[in-house]
Parts: sequence; structure tokens; C-alpha cells
Amino acid sequence: MVLVKYRGGSFRVKDLVRWLAALDPSVVQALPQATDDQINQFLKVVVQRQLLLEQADSSTPVRANSER
Repeated sequence: MVLVKYRGGSFRVKDLVRWLAALDPSVVQALPQATDDQINQFLKVVVQRQLLLEQADSSTPVRANSER
């Protein structure tokens, strides 16, 4: 099930489950009481973090001077 669509992909429930396992338990426990706006903001932040991680994973690593 797709939660968020963005240019070039989507964020699915399975992606959210991975994030929930990595987040502070107090954040996860607060989600059931969150408003729709709070959930939307939460998803926006998590998707941005996911995209940043994907971008970092796909970029060429910078080598230290000693490795040249």
C-alpha cells in the first residue's frame, strides 16, 4: 500500500515499518493519538530522510587524502 507518492517513486507501508523500528519509541507511541496534520508532517519528514539516505547511498564516496 502506497502512503506517499513522489516524483520518481513512492513510500509504502513496508518502508514505514522499517522506519518505525528505528525511531524513538516515544515517537512511535504518540502516532495513534496524532492528528491527520501531524501524521502528514511525520510522513513528510520520514520520506525526506528516506530520500536523503537513498541519495547518499547512490553517491560516490569521497576519499580521504591518504587514500589517493
